[in-house]
Amino acid sequence: MRSRYAIRPQLMPLEQRCVPARVAVLSGNLYIRDQVGGLSVNNLPGGRMRVSDLTGSVVVSGVGNTANNAVFILGTSRNDAIFFSSATTPYGGSLYFSGSNG
Repeated sequence: MRSRYAIRPQLMPLEQRCVPARVAVLSGNLYIRDQVGGLSVNNLPGGRMRVSDLTGSVVVSGVGNTANNAVFILGTSRNDAIFFSSATTPYGGSLYFSGSNG
């Protein structure tokens, strides 16, 4: 005979997890594309970068800071601004921006 549970099991939704753009770190290189609105990339200490657009912000780690590493940003065809800041931590790699006539 089965016993009755005092509490009925329920599924609860997790918080909404939204990445601001398609962001990937591969072999120390950072790849960013498909942002929504303006894009801001901030170099942080310890191989981390903050990537932000209109939908939110995410901090990624594992980004290299040598001449062999790079940040690749593929912009949209809209008139969206792209900002890169390394004011607090110098970035030693290359920056590649590609955009359209938005």
